[in-house]
Amino acid sequence: MGNGDGVEFSPANLTASLEQMLKLTVGVDPDEEPALVSAAAVGLVLDAWRNSPLEDIHSEDNGPSDGEMFAQSVYLYRKAKTALTAARKGNLRPMFALEGMITNPQRRWAGGSSFTLASTGADLAAFHEHVESRLWYVRSVIEEEGWRAALLRKAFSAVSASHHYGMPKWPHLVDGAMIRLAAFESELLPEPLKDQEAARTALREEPDRLGIDALEWLIARGFLLQQL
Repeated sequence: MGNGDGVEFSPANLTASLEQMLKLTVGVDPDEEPALVSAAAVGLVLDAWRNSPLEDIHSEDNGPSDGEMFAQSVYLYRKAKTALTAARKGNLRPMFALEGMITNPQRRWAGGSSFTLASTGADLAAFHEHVESRLWYVRSVIEEEGWRAALLRKAFSAVSASHHYGMPKWPHLVDGAMIRLAAFESELLPEPLKDQEAARTALREEPDRLGIDALEWLIARGFLLQQL
């Protein structure tokens, strides 16, 4: 099928285009499977959870803080990566479990937060529908076009999130944040940030274990370039 300009669209052309875009825009080598799975997990969380009716909940006075949003996004990223890895062998159960984790109104969020979706009193129907439809799409692509095709689609969703946890630029962002953090007197820092080498390791590997207060402190001062 052509587009009227002599360019033929095909699954192979789409795959090649996505691979090139990932290399050029976010530095993800599509031939490096761990990097591709990681970027796809970032994109999946963005599509299914972050860029959703959750934005309205986040903006309310009783919505989650930026620190809570960040901690929960990290937690869901890990779960998404697990689900995508399992899907390679046809096991989609973790994908369904991920949907339950995202939409469960009584589930407390990560990072030691006490926030729950139920605590907002918001009508969650549109949010649930959004999450369900986005995860259904991923499963359908896996079943109809294959696992790698789904990874490429979801990794492409992360091209606007090059500095997010799970993307190649994240370690560099952490290094920059630690340089700035070194300028602060220890007594001015939240407790989890006072041991800066431990904080660096946590930020690189599992930022949510720093806790929502420390993450909120970092975000408020522009240390973490996340869209929250």
